[in-house]
Amino acid sequence: MPNAAELAMIRQLNSNVDSFEDFFEDESADAPPIVSAQSISKSKLGAVRGNPVFSAQFDLSMFLQYYTVVTATGVYTQIAAAGLSAALKNKLPVYVFGNSDYAAGFANLRKAFPLTSWTHGTPFMYGVDPFQNGAALDATVTGNLVLGDLVIPFTSALPGAGTTTVALAVVRCTQVAYATLLDALNSDRFGMNMIRYVIPDTTKIAQYANNIGMFKQSLFGKFDGDYTSPNSFKKPEQQQNGLIDVPLKFGVDKQKALGMYINYDCIELSWSIFVVTTRKVTA
Repeated sequence: MPNAAELAMIRQLNSNVDSFEDFFEDESADAPPIVSAQSISKSKLGAVRGNPVFSAQFDLSMFLQYYTVVTATGVYTQIAAAGLSAALKNKLPVYVFGNSDYAAGFANLRKAFPLTSWTHGTPFMYGVDPFQNGAALDATVTGNLVLGDLVIPFTSALPGAGTTTVALAVVRCTQVAYATLLDALNSDRFGMNMIRYVIPDTTKIAQYANNIGMFKQSLFGKFDGDYTSPNSFKKPEQQQNGLIDVPLKFGVDKQKALGMYINYDCIELSWSIFVVTTRKVTA
């Protein structure tokens, strides 16, 4: 029998643990049965004070890039956010996961995040899909991309006079190509219990006022979502302005997605995602 100290430790370890099914809705026709996945190694991550209980962790970086394009030549020139036309200094959306909706060019997520002064282009995986937004990408753009990046393009006819503007929202995974991660959601699902949301430029922490949206698209098209505010998890005693731990417990499979607006001048941010457990979907 464990003694009192051991029981207290067990309770502490289990305080952030849920059964895998708690991260998902009740099983139905659009949620196939699941079985446990086998570990591929004996490697483990130890507990760290301030972190939740987790079995894996990965990082997503998100970037905004801006370019002017000469219509006649297709030549791209990278510009800073401050160099945008005044009418284009608006929030742009970024989408994470959502394998099923990605197959339709994020048709449903686009509706959840309307644009001002920009037009949504066709998202693509760099190195996998062709650029489907007009002129081919040149070396100025491809030099800022990594194979497997998710690229969500936005275009505008401004500033005019033979020049247009292109914005790219780029999602990149540090541990594995993001395209590989998204494709794996066809056969795998995981439960996450925290996002460590980091903004390197602490002059841009107004970004935390943009809600994180949580969405699900069912097999037959039902689409719904909910939102949470990162600012509500900012602790008064926390001394790091550019870091907020969002204790989001969310089950991710091919139907699930996260999305949010990025302020036009917050050109880089990252999410460290803590994973409680993973399972493989059976046929």
